[in-house]
Amino acid sequence: MEIWTMRLSCGGAKKVCHMPCDFQLHDLCPFILECFEFDHDHLHQFFLSKTGDPYRKPSYILENENLQLREIFPIQDKFQLYFHFDFGDSWVFKIMKTRKNPFQDDTIRKPKLIEEIGENPEQYPEYD
Repeated sequence: MEIWTMRLSCGGAKKVCHMPCDFQLHDLCPFILECFEFDHDHLHQFFLSKTGDPYRKPSYILENENLQLREIFPIQDKFQLYFHFDFGDSWVFKIMKTRKNPFQDDTIRKPKLIEEIGENPEQYPEYD
């Protein structure tokens, strides 16, 4: 299986992981939330955008979450892949494929977190 090095980011936090190129978006959702220590208690969507703003055009919602990463990357015209979670608080996570060479490993079936940089944003900060 071809494994890609991917970078996830939200706020000042970044996560570097190894992901199988055939991993599907619907399985990526819980992995991202787990990496950032978020509860999985809100709606979400994946979208392509140049700005990272799901409400600003051009922005394209990926309604088919059975898509595999290899069906999305490479992305054309400087668009990026994003994960929009909790439409009220509007958390946006950027998902990037790094330039590191993919490698073959038939033992990796799920994404694996390999590096964490920065502190996770707090999903429910205590308000005064």
